[in-house]
Amino acid sequence: MPKYYPVMMNIEGAPALVVGGGAIASRKAEGLLEYGARVTIVAREASPDVRRLYDEERVQLHERPFVDADLNEPVIVFAATNDRALHEHIKTECDRRRILCNVVDVPDLCGFIVPSIIRRGELMITISTDGLCPAYSKFQRKRMEQCCFPEGAQAMLHVIAAARNELKGPLGKGLGDEKKFELLRQLVEEGLEDRLALEGEAAASAYAVNRIHELAAK
Repeated sequence: MPKYYPVMMNIEGAPALVVGGGAIASRKAEGLLEYGARVTIVAREASPDVRRLYDEERVQLHERPFVDADLNEPVIVFAATNDRALHEHIKTECDRRRILCNVVDVPDLCGFIVPSIIRRGELMITISTDGLCPAYSKFQRKRMEQCCFPEGAQAMLHVIAAARNELKGPLGKGLGDEKKFELLRQLVEEGLEDRLALEGEAAASAYAVNRIHELAAK
């Protein structure tokens, strides 16, 4: 099995194609829409979920067989049908045109895979098994959600970002990346999460800004 290179991709406003009209195709379309893509769905028959997306004017829908011309615009493609031959053809055409292609649940036909995701505001954690067992990555995601990344975890990100912004300015002049990382680590381990829980994000951010100056001065 290949080792997939992890990357975060900006698809805001980018054209995306989903081939298939079932529940899986609908979920893939929803995921693309969440990140701002312009989604077109091509399917012989549309499920109620797919038709709902169309009725809400969130996607374009073509109820017909796939044709190669459907690949003229998209930068990313999901294939989610029950037709292996069609999937192989789509993958071949995508490779030829250098389009990112994911054939759902068929790792050997995937140019990229989608990891399990924990998202808390701007904080995103992804978990992948390189396509070996996606169900296990989902299992681990649920465990991490419960133990490490509850709702509201993004507030800590904002607090740390406030301190980091100070290090990006005059305060950090002459400090190497390792030193900056060590200062932020020390700040977190001094009980910053407890302060956040007790005082709220604004007060914790103000504290973090003051404290990072104290730590940098030592």
